[in-house]
Amino acid sequence: MAKKKHKGRKPTRPPQTTPATLTLPPVIQKYPLLWVAVVLFVLLLILYHENMIFGKPFLGGDTLKATMCYRPFINDALERGIYPLWNPYIFSGMPSFASLSSAPWVNVIDSLLNHTIQFFSDNDFIRIFLNYILFGWLMFILLRRFKITPGVALFGALGVVLMPQFVAFGVHGHNTKIITVALIPLILYLVDQLLERRNLLFMALTALTLGFQLFRAHVQVCFYTYLLLAFYFIGYAIIHYKEHKTYRPILKSAGLLVCSGILAFGLASIMYLSIYEYSHYSIRGGGTEGGLDYNYATGWSFSPIEMLTFFVPGFVGFGGQSYWGPMGFTDYPLYMSLIALYLAGFAFLLNRNLKVWIFGIVALFSLLVSFGNHFPLLYYPMFKWLPFFNKFRIPSMIHILLNISLIILAVIGLNALLKLGQSNIARADNSQIKKIQIYSYIFGGFCLLLGLYLLLGKQSYLELAAASDTIKKYTSQGYPLKQLNQYILEPAYQLAQRDGLKMLLLFGASFGLIWLYLKKKIGEIGLVGLLSLLIVIDLWLVDAKIINDKFEQNQRARLDDPAEYFEETEIVKYLKQQQEREIFRIYPADTQDHNWYMYHLIQSVYGYNPAKLKIYQEMLEAFQLNAKMLAMLNTKYVTSNESALPGFHLVPGFENSRPKLFESDFYLPRAFFVHQDTVIRATSAPSNEAEQPDRVLKFMQSRQFMPHAMAVLEEAPPFPIEPSAENAVKIDSYDIHNITLTAQVAKPAHLVLSEIFYSAGWKAYVDGEETRIYKTNSILRSIFLKPGRHQIEFIFDPLMFRLGLWLSIGTFILLLLIIGASLYRQKKA
Repeated sequence: MAKKKHKGRKPTRPPQTTPATLTLPPVIQKYPLLWVAVVLFVLLLILYHENMIFGKPFLGGDTLKATMCYRPFINDALERGIYPLWNPYIFSGMPSFASLSSAPWVNVIDSLLNHTIQFFSDNDFIRIFLNYILFGWLMFILLRRFKITPGVALFGALGVVLMPQFVAFGVHGHNTKIITVALIPLILYLVDQLLERRNLLFMALTALTLGFQLFRAHVQVCFYTYLLLAFYFIGYAIIHYKEHKTYRPILKSAGLLVCSGILAFGLASIMYLSIYEYSHYSIRGGGTEGGLDYNYATGWSFSPIEMLTFFVPGFVGFGGQSYWGPMGFTDYPLYMSLIALYLAGFAFLLNRNLKVWIFGIVALFSLLVSFGNHFPLLYYPMFKWLPFFNKFRIPSMIHILLNISLIILAVIGLNALLKLGQSNIARADNSQIKKIQIYSYIFGGFCLLLGLYLLLGKQSYLELAAASDTIKKYTSQGYPLKQLNQYILEPAYQLAQRDGLKMLLLFGASFGLIWLYLKKKIGEIGLVGLLSLLIVIDLWLVDAKIINDKFEQNQRARLDDPAEYFEETEIVKYLKQQQEREIFRIYPADTQDHNWYMYHLIQSVYGYNPAKLKIYQEMLEAFQLNAKMLAMLNTKYVTSNESALPGFHLVPGFENSRPKLFESDFYLPRAFFVHQDTVIRATSAPSNEAEQPDRVLKFMQSRQFMPHAMAVLEEAPPFPIEPSAENAVKIDSYDIHNITLTAQVAKPAHLVLSEIFYSAGWKAYVDGEETRIYKTNSILRSIFLKPGRHQIEFIFDPLMFRLGLWLSIGTFILLLLIIGASLYRQKKA
């Protein structure tokens, strides 16, 4: 039977297919983590090729002052079997371990890695380079945990490791910042698992990772990590209660999370018990409010006008000489990529889930906190009442949370865009497409207006910059505006103009790619691949300038060769010869790098440390190291570029050198007897006790105070003293933790030691029996002696260090037992 023909029927069109999902080659699908590591390694090797391949160092003030100057002191102590807890080489002595100036081998894993690297290479940056790879790799793992496709997760990993702020940390020597930040994705991953599974295994693993982050020794970054976890838990709790209407799982999760935090601090207590104890004596916590001065803490507050750098990185100058924003000594913009900023909006348009709201709130919160003194409505209450927050400065540093949150939002937005594109456009939700159009027009319209302003509004830009506080400060110092315009404002405008053009090109390219994808002109691999290329190019241009600017700074300052920078001078050789005969200190008035002499193991009354002793800082502010204070602090020599110094004479042979070396006409020895005591007490009520140090310093500023003859005490002496020419003392041995003396006392005497008073560790023994150390002359220590011959010993033996050591060991064993028992139980089940 013949088939019936249907006249006029058109041939059936093949069904329209959706584009292929983002499918990667089988070998990449099989080993995704390996390939991500390879991609990150190659990309970062190219970015840092001058350092990694040609050995060009990233040396700068922070690296030299905070790292390299300490190495001879640390190595010398370890070689002699001493674990360095006290540093006698800066500020006349201060805690080194408790101030985080030196904590060798506390972080055992990182220390083993460092020594392994040093066995093969002397390039210090290799360790930081590996942490950048770890950072991106862990971000990829976290994003996969958030159900992000592999290609998009790689986009996020590339974006986060190339963030200019994170790149600048490594370039400018803020190594503890970047290695501490690198663990944040892993911590988030484990906390997410902990909140879902609520078991002891992930509680212990979270505690172990949090403790390891604490060992990486940047307390402020760790504090921000806990803020992030607090927001994450609150978001989880709200959603969980809305879905299940029960509190029990939330309370269990909270309990496990709190336990992990407690155990983390237990694990790191060898460091943090000492740090907490020292915080009460340092400028970070020794004030009347228990923290930093508010104005000092809010230095480097991010200003609202600098939000334009999120679009145009060079809007207020890139940094250095061209920078005219309110944050002094700024070397780089807090740029986060226009591509990431644009894609983050898609997360709120297409996928407003729990994580979008959490990281959106964290991003907004971080931005508002970073405003610091520009937004006191938020910052001041936090500074006043949030525990430990008043011990931190540089509000803009919280941008680390803004950076991470923005990348996660951008990845979620891109992932949601891919899902939208996988549907048939004919059946797609037209409202979603409409939202994308409106959002893109608004975003692009702002970019266009900003770009036109930079291209056409030169005069307005120059007037805006000239009205800034930074330029006003220069003009108040006598710099002519014409000169400032030539060397700061014009270069800043040209840079901003170029960045404005780049902004327009980047937005046009990214918007075009997204629209082509939604119109089925390109597939998912094309979209993600090209957007990944765009974000790499976008951030690379900023990162390369940060790196190149640093190399140029080092060359101008002659900091590109450590051996040359720390080369032993004739002055150092002379001072070392004198050290073999007697103990003394110097005052390096010729250099801004006051830690330089510590590298050569020469004791100084000055130095650099962001957490110096508060009593010493108060003395510096009151006296500025005048002749009286220099004499009291056993200062025999001063290095200076001046031709003459009152109270000092030129050392023969250094009259024509630069700097010159001066010797004091009169200085007190390291240990000496005084003839009389003066007691200055608090007047009456305890509320006046805070005024006592000011009264002591005020008296010491007067002509009545003679440090060679009298001692100022803040409490009554144990017995009256009688001057005697027969009283004598000599130092038998001097080491960083141990000072021994022999004293011959004819009449009751008061012995002053020109060493810094620090009651949280230093102990004194007379003839084997512990005796009281008195705070003397505001900053020194002293003891009282009865007639006779005495063997005296000062020992630095802080209780918190020993207690922390045993607590850390016990916590580590406990965590291993919990992990082992949990794994055994799972295997048995």
